[in-house]
Amino acid sequence: MFRFFSYRLALKNPLCLPGNKPLRHREGLLLHRPDTGGWGEAAPLPGYSSETLAEVVEAVTASQLDSTHFPSLRFAIECTEKTFSAPEQHVNVNALWIVGKEKLGDLLLRLKDWDAPVIKVKPGDPPRMDEVMELLAQRPDCRLRIDGNRQWSVEQTLRLFDRLPEGRLEYIEEPLAEDEGYADLWARANVPIGLDESLLLPSGKKWVDFQGVKALILKPTLMGDAEDRAFWIRKAAEANLRVVWSSCFESGVGLWNLARLARGGDIAGLDTGGVFEQDVLAPRPLVCRGQIPPPAEGGLSVFENGLGYIQD
Repeated sequence: MFRFFSYRLALKNPLCLPGNKPLRHREGLLLHRPDTGGWGEAAPLPGYSSETLAEVVEAVTASQLDSTHFPSLRFAIECTEKTFSAPEQHVNVNALWIVGKEKLGDLLLRLKDWDAPVIKVKPGDPPRMDEVMELLAQRPDCRLRIDGNRQWSVEQTLRLFDRLPEGRLEYIEEPLAEDEGYADLWARANVPIGLDESLLLPSGKKWVDFQGVKALILKPTLMGDAEDRAFWIRKAAEANLRVVWSSCFESGVGLWNLARLARGGDIAGLDTGGVFEQDVLAPRPLVCRGQIPPPAEGGLSVFENGLGYIQD
C-alpha cells in the first residue's frame, strides 16, 4: 500500500534546537501511496517531537501503521490519502527571522519587496531587543510575532512587551519557561499570547480559555492528523482565536502539504523552505513577497531516484 523513502538534506546554516547539538542536516521519511498519488512526510523534530526518526523507521519496516503512536507518522499517512498537489492559490506567510543567525541588513534586503510584512522573530535568550527595535524603525509597516520558545521569565516578557510600540505586536508565542507564570503575567499587563508547545501538554487545555490567548499555532508534525487537531480547531472557533499553521523545518513534501492546510486561512508560519541547500522535489515551496505561490505550470515532481528507498 505504501512505499517509503528516507531523505537527508543539508542545511545552509546549522539549526540550534533545545537539548541537541546544532543540526547540519534535516532527516525524515517520505511515504508514497501509489493508488492515490499521495505523498506524506514523517520528520520528527529533535528536541520537540515525542518520537525519533529511528522509531518511525522501525514502525514502518514492521508495517505497524494501523495504530501508530507517532504524530509525525499519523500526519504523513493523512497526507497520502489525497493526490499530492500544491494549493491552487497563493498562501500568505510570515517571514522568519532568527536574531543572531541572520543579520538585520540581510533580513531587510529579503523583505524589500514585501508589503506590510508580518515577521516571526526569535530574539533569543535573553531577548535581543535592540535589534528588534531597529527592525521596527527600518520597517514601520511591519507587524511582529515574537517567539520566546519557553525561555523567559515574567519580568523579561513584560520588559519586552513594554518596549514595543502600540499596534506592532500580534502576539508573543510561548514566552514563559514556567506555565504557571501566565496568571501573574496577565494580572500585570494585557499581553497577547500565542500557544504552541503548550498545545501538546495537559496545561494547554487550561490556558487556552484565558482571555490573554489570541492565537493557536498548529504544527501537524508535532500534533498529528486531523483527528488529533480537531479539539484545537473547535476551541479556536468557539473562542474566536486565530489558527496559524506552522512548519517544523520539513522538506518540500511536508511544506506543500502544510500549505494546502493553510490556504485561505491566517498568515501561516511556513517560511522554512529556503533553509536547505536543495530539496526532494520541484518546484520548491519558496516564499516570494510574503506568499508561497502555486507552481507556474505542471505539477509537483518528487525526486525518487535521489532518495533512500526503504521498502514496499
